[in-house]
Amino acid sequence: VNPVDATAAMARAARRRGATIVEGVAVSDVDVEGGAVRGVRTSDGSTIRCEYFVNAAGMWARQLGERTGVSIPNQAAEHYYLLTEPMADVGREWPVVEDPSRCTYIRPEGGGLMVGLFETDAASWRVDGIPADFSFGEIEPDWDRLAPFLERAMDRVPRSLEVGAKKLFCGPESFTPDLAPIIGPVPEVRNYFACAGMNSIGILSG
Repeated sequence: VNPVDATAAMARAARRRGATIVEGVAVSDVDVEGGAVRGVRTSDGSTIRCEYFVNAAGMWARQLGERTGVSIPNQAAEHYYLLTEPMADVGREWPVVEDPSRCTYIRPEGGGLMVGLFETDAASWRVDGIPADFSFGEIEPDWDRLAPFLERAMDRVPRSLEVGAKKLFCGPESFTPDLAPIIGPVPEVRNYFACAGMNSIGILSG
């Protein structure tokens, strides 16, 4: 499933059912009265009255929740994957291979392989708060910590060691303490729902 296409399809369906989608603004706070959701305030100074609110702010969900005393325990951490150069014997129909013993998942991507890592000792990123303007950015990889995990992962498919590396990506993904997503009503505020902490497999969880 292509995440971009899936998002666009859901947006079209929502509009057909009468939803209004506002882009280019952020939710700055949630208004609470009598212990229940009453509206949201946005970065352009607007207030939108509502009876229900869903916090689906990804790795910013914890910070947004804290503004109204809602606890959403997810934290951004470094996430790595390596893209190999094209490999003639790799097919697009190949499945995703997961090997927890090597902390890796491997799947076809761009004519080659994507070798992704889920280290047993992950490194948190920006515990003090995710910048509001951060979007699809990269962070500096920690080669000393990464190298042993990457070597074991690539050894799972020896052919990946015979081709060049096209890209090593390091970027933040949000994770929960028990690796379970946080979905449903929160106990602190009535009519406040969470949909966060997808642990880097959000689209696969749908």
